Amino acid sequence: MIINTIPAKAIHLDNQVKGCFLGKSIGGTLGMPYEGHEGFLDLDFYNPVPKKPLPNDDLDLQIIWLRCLQEHGLSLDNQKLGQAWLRHMDVHPDEYGVALWNLKKGIKPPLSGLHNNYFTDGMGAAIRSEIWACLFPGQPLTAAYYAYHDASVDHWGEGVLAEMFMAAFESHLFISRDLRISLDYALDLLPQTSRLRHAFEDVIACYDKGDDYQDTRQMIRSRWGSHNFTDCVMNLSFVIIGLLYGEGHFGRTLLCAVNCGEDADCTGATAGGIMGILLGDTGIPERWKSPVGETIVMGEYDGIVAPADVNEMTAELAQLRNEWAGSQLPEIQTPFTLPTLEDFSEKLPWKVNGQPVIFDGIHLQPGMHVKSLDTHVILEAHVRFPISGDIQAMVCSRGLFHFEFDGRKMGVKGDLANPVPSFHRIRGGRGFNLRVVADRSYPIKIALWPTVPTPDFYISFGDMDNRHLDVHYLDVNEGE
Repeated sequence: MIINTIPAKAIHLDNQVKGCFLGKSIGGTLGMPYEGHEGFLDLDFYNPVPKKPLPNDDLDLQIIWLRCLQEHGLSLDNQKLGQAWLRHMDVHPDEYGVALWNLKKGIKPPLSGLHNNYFTDGMGAAIRSEIWACLFPGQPLTAAYYAYHDASVDHWGEGVLAEMFMAAFESHLFISRDLRISLDYALDLLPQTSRLRHAFEDVIACYDKGDDYQDTRQMIRSRWGSHNFTDCVMNLSFVIIGLLYGEGHFGRTLLCAVNCGEDADCTGATAGGIMGILLGDTGIPERWKSPVGETIVMGEYDGIVAPADVNEMTAELAQLRNEWAGSQLPEIQTPFTLPTLEDFSEKLPWKVNGQPVIFDGIHLQPGMHVKSLDTHVILEAHVRFPISGDIQAMVCSRGLFHFEFDGRKMGVKGDLANPVPSFHRIRGGRGFNLRVVADRSYPIKIALWPTVPTPDFYISFGDMDNRHLDVHYLDVNEGE
């Protein structure tokens, strides 16, 4: 049954909203020291025990959206959110950096979430779903509508479905007060083709037949694991593990989720927010609350002042709900279906083994142009940079390669790790510091050891603060 209205007797709403953001702060602080840890953790409490909450983008971006909502009201959409990114944000990890790069080039949402974005399925959108549930409790299709507009600025595919699912699940939970009922409701909103849906169903099946939660974690890593530790299918499955195996206990739920490892601050924060909705502020044990307190600690964002604490944030959200009472609210269609979105080619000129080719963007697929593996695969291009000074080159591939810049051998990538092309945490590749002069032509060359099949490459250039740079690729003959 589709529920999309708030019953008149939702008397515990402020207690649940406060619990949501307090639980999110607790879970994020619990997991933050272990972000990216691949193995199983064995925590039984904070380690180290904090004296205040740790800042976390899981909450930071929702505070920015709160300010946007106070400005734009119910007309907020992905276009206005994209403008807010440009005004307020200078953060560049993973999908955030790619989205900002796209937005600055005039690529508007939702294409800003797809183009050149290796991290379309990252956790960056799912972790900011709570604000939509707290604004539209008991109205899951409205919460999912705004979650779509939020997520589509910097994600696509499963990454967008993930935030829509979470917002609907959390909104429904405000009224059902039953994790399993709300989980089943939200699952039915996902398309049958969704990897999220199949992974969540696998977790539920393991729980229902009595499997140990560590065995269920291992099943997820085996079937749905990713070498990108922020993958949303893997990490939200860990959240579902926590919710089911925690069996309604706040601390046990957070520990089950965080102990699964990987994106541990996000899984902890998400599980904590959900348990806060379920139990309310008054249902969160004091031993978990007292080390963190109720203060909001936020990173630095241009022009944004955070609420002083979760009480103030709860009050600001309540004020918006009161202002919108009786308004006609938008809803998303079910089951969730994303519009067809066609990417475009940047038509970047390269040479592969001496033959001119065109690549669409930072993702290079030389295997489409290699006829023989008798020798190295050589990729060559000429580039110009918009700035002078120190910059960095990021070159990622599963294969073994060496990189040359301006005729100089810069270094070798000598392992077979899978690529994660992000300036702040390069995996399966190398970062190279370069010094350049603006508008001068520089030759670049990548020599790949013979590998079957020929692996893809990701190559991008950035400043020393990890901002992607717009680089001009010259015609392959022009630069010679």
